[in-house]
Amino acid sequence: MKGSPGSVPFLAGMALLSAALLNLGDTLHPAWWAMWLAPIPMLLASFRCSGRGAALLIAVVALAGAIGVATGLMAVGIVPSILITVGRLLEWLGIGLGTRRLVLKSRHWAVPFAYPILWAAVDTVLTRNLPDGASGSLAFSQMDALPVIQIAAVAGQAGIVFLIALFASTVAVALHRGRDIERPALAYGLPAVLLVAALGYGTWRLTGSEGGETVPVGMVALDRSIKEYVSSGTPAAPIWARYEAKVAALAAQGARIVVLPEKIARVDADTAPALEARLGAIAKAQAIHLVAGLSIDAPDHGENRSWLFGLDGTLEGDYAKQHMVPHLEDEYRPGTEAVLRMIGDARFGLTICKDMDFPPLGWRYSLEGAQALLVPAWDFDADGWYHDRMAVLLGVESGIPVIRSAVQGLMTVSDRYGRVLAEAPSSASDAGGTLFLAAAPLGDGQPTFYARFGDWFGWTCVVLWVGMLFGRRLPGRRSAIKSPELLQIE
Repeated sequence: MKGSPGSVPFLAGMALLSAALLNLGDTLHPAWWAMWLAPIPMLLASFRCSGRGAALLIAVVALAGAIGVATGLMAVGIVPSILITVGRLLEWLGIGLGTRRLVLKSRHWAVPFAYPILWAAVDTVLTRNLPDGASGSLAFSQMDALPVIQIAAVAGQAGIVFLIALFASTVAVALHRGRDIERPALAYGLPAVLLVAALGYGTWRLTGSEGGETVPVGMVALDRSIKEYVSSGTPAAPIWARYEAKVAALAAQGARIVVLPEKIARVDADTAPALEARLGAIAKAQAIHLVAGLSIDAPDHGENRSWLFGLDGTLEGDYAKQHMVPHLEDEYRPGTEAVLRMIGDARFGLTICKDMDFPPLGWRYSLEGAQALLVPAWDFDADGWYHDRMAVLLGVESGIPVIRSAVQGLMTVSDRYGRVLAEAPSSASDAGGTLFLAAAPLGDGQPTFYARFGDWFGWTCVVLWVGMLFGRRLPGRRSAIKSPELLQIE
């Protein structure tokens, strides 16, 4: 039976193939196509072996697949890497074994939907309950596939997860069951129709979406100076002086808005008014709107803030970061208010870095008519691309262009369709920093379907999965398992 379905060589080969594809698709800079294919060998093999064998096989795939993300985040700390690895293992085990149970239990035509429904349900529950928000969702593997991510404007990131899982599930079930399933035309045809419809919608949404009103926006990042200041406690005045010179250069190039990174320097409550006056004077002298991120040390807590200064130097917007990086920002008190201000004839919203990992903030700004988001940020080098694209996807979900200026990461401008129109890395090895000027698009200020109705799709999947989990059976007849011989791996 060597090499036949259900044999050890077959199962080992399928596990290795899934693990290899997962290492390409579930990384900090993924190949989007790999995530569509990665689950297929794993699912097919899990259908061909015992429960214990399936658990072992899925665990091997999940652990091997987590290597890329875990090692990439070692710069953040070993604890986050371990937690991510364990989380990935439990996630894949629960979803894989739950899918296996239903596939082997029933020949109902809806069986191919079990896997994507469970993935979308788990994705929704975790995103809304974990302190890291949407971090880790499979949806971000698709950020280079623009037609795919357009479904987020309707169904959020759960819609993207559902699509890629639906493809994998349908192929795996078809290879396992063939025509030994009720109404095979419906079982395989309906998923195909949904996939074509979703991709067709994405292609249509992108058609003719280019152009529109823009505003010249400048960004600058001084990685080395910030690192030195944070580590050595150097006075804040020199770093602000260096940023002042860069802001003047951007204004001379035509920037109307300049966005600086997150937490440029720390000031205490007593010296904050003097810094406010200084930054206001810079904005007034250069005739620009200036956004700057800083930390304020109050007597019993810290505040992570983004200040927006108007053309006359007035502090027009004062935004407090709402979502902190677990453990690293425990000292900060979260804010609660959205801040929107008019710049010219357009309505701009303020957020900071980690806030963009939480879709409900995007809904809020979308419903209040934001036409662009100004986002100071601070990444960790290795996750620069990934964390930036998380912000880009929130822009797609909410229909809002994103202007994001990060140290130890990327400075990017993206439109409401997820196109990254301009991009430059911050300069960790360049003491002179990086200046960046781009024409940033403005949105139409109209909320997307997803912004209006939130996680309607994700919670629908939760309800459907609960129904399948606790129901006696899927609608229709149950049947004896008709499959190749099961390999008993104990």
